[in-house]
Amino acid sequence: MAISDSVTSMISMTMFALATSITPGPVNVVSLASGARFGVLKSIPYVLGATFGFVAVLALLGSGTHSFIDHVRTYSEPMAMIGAMYMLYLSWKIGMDSGDVSSERTNACPGLLSGIVMQISNPKAWFVALSAITLHVFPSPDPVLKLLVFSLIFFLICFLSLMAWVVLGVQLNRSRLNTRTVNKVMAIVLAASVLLVFSGVGDMSR
Repeated sequence: MAISDSVTSMISMTMFALATSITPGPVNVVSLASGARFGVLKSIPYVLGATFGFVAVLALLGSGTHSFIDHVRTYSEPMAMIGAMYMLYLSWKIGMDSGDVSSERTNACPGLLSGIVMQISNPKAWFVALSAITLHVFPSPDPVLKLLVFSLIFFLICFLSLMAWVVLGVQLNRSRLNTRTVNKVMAIVLAASVLLVFSGVGDMSR
């Protein structure tokens, strides 16, 4: 019975991680734009950074006390506001990009640090991590082990999900769409995803 419960728990955590990682969000959209603009290999550092960033948020919340969780809820709105402003700035940068892939512009590719900063300033990451902790970690009789397992699952699923968006971006770039057009579409989608995520901040603060 214990083994069955463990398997069920693993499946539940995996499905939760997949559902929250693969669905559109600001970090996913930047992965898509990076894939379209720079290709798979140059996008890997950004994907790794975003993955590490999310797992860090998850670990921080999971290892914190309930009072710390309450503080996160209390300050969720200003945190989300700062993150939204940063990501709207990124959407503007993507939209203004000419699509020129000359050697002088290759350094514009988002890297490891960009991925980390993007993820930890992403309201969606905090919402997802908070839900993961309250639904799967805190109710467990061994929350430390559960947090470790969940972090490992999320690392793998998050990395693969973001890479899927990168590959989709590569496929978009191979289509007949002009790169500049793709950038503008991605900028609009990124801005829209930020606004949609930000609209849910009120639920987190309650």
